[in-house]
Amino acid sequence: MRNLFKSKQRITQIFANKLIVNGKEYYKQFGLLGHEGLDLVPTGSVWDVLCLEDGVVVKDIDDAVLGKGYGKNVTVWHPTIAKATQYCHLENNIVNNGDNVKKGQLLGKMGASGNTQGAHLHLNLFDVDDNGVRLNRNNGYFGGIDPLPFLQESE
Repeated sequence: MRNLFKSKQRITQIFANKLIVNGKEYYKQFGLLGHEGLDLVPTGSVWDVLCLEDGVVVKDIDDAVLGKGYGKNVTVWHPTIAKATQYCHLENNIVNNGDNVKKGQLLGKMGASGNTQGAHLHLNLFDVDDNGVRLNRNNGYFGGIDPLPFLQESE
């Protein structure tokens, strides 16, 4: 299993969840069929967020306002596995665009920046082409795929 944190992780919201708020599907307002990622928190008290695979930082948003709903966030392209991971709602991040990062490397600290009701890590996973461009953007999740099977793969 891949770990985002130094301790085990607990899922607080699954991919494709159709959250209902005041009788309406919450994610429809964003043009989504449901929750486009996976929300997780560590079971321990350390909130450090770790990189899931070797890759290159292709997006580094240090300003919660510029990151909009995702707040402070980082996207890492993993060319060897044709995927990209996005780590959202960070309190801070310590990487920069163009940085080469390794599996298990510290990316930043989990937080509550952006559109969130509390501290957690929102993880997005995307299939990408050889140039790191997101595939299947019209799948109802802007190209997002369920991160859980990816997390559950043995290391």
